[in-house]
Amino acid sequence: MKAILAILFLTGFVSSMALAKSDFQLACSDETPTLGFVIREVPEDKTVVAELFAFQGMKVIYPRLANFPSYLRFEWPHQNCQKFEAYAMKCEHTSEVQTIENHRVQALSMESFNKIEERDGQKVLLRKALLRLSVDGVTHEIHGEFSEFQCSDSGVFAKP
Repeated sequence: MKAILAILFLTGFVSSMALAKSDFQLACSDETPTLGFVIREVPEDKTVVAELFAFQGMKVIYPRLANFPSYLRFEWPHQNCQKFEAYAMKCEHTSEVQTIENHRVQALSMESFNKIEERDGQKVLLRKALLRLSVDGVTHEIHGEFSEFQCSDSGVFAKP
């Protein structure tokens, strides 16, 4: 847990300094917290970065990848990404292949999008994130769904 908090601190510190010029930053985490996504443009590197935080371990959010670390980071060249409305972006055409826990891992695509749903008779704005991974040639999808209040455009997680 200390390692995750250290990563969060460093990510927030670096994000707030280095990403002040970024056009797109989205950081969302659920209430527990169990899952967190950070998606951001890095203009200096001409890349888009997607980071996944499994606060209680990957086995809690995605049992098939139980032996994976609690923090995963992928990036795409900016030209492989398309921005839509606010907080909506899609990156395709794969990221670099990484070796993670002796597995060949490649992020195939990443999406963030907005969706309005009816819950208890009220309309609720949700921010959704989807990360498609190829692990040793097998495709896996990791989904995150967050209320707009669980997200921040500062590059760091919103306070619960």
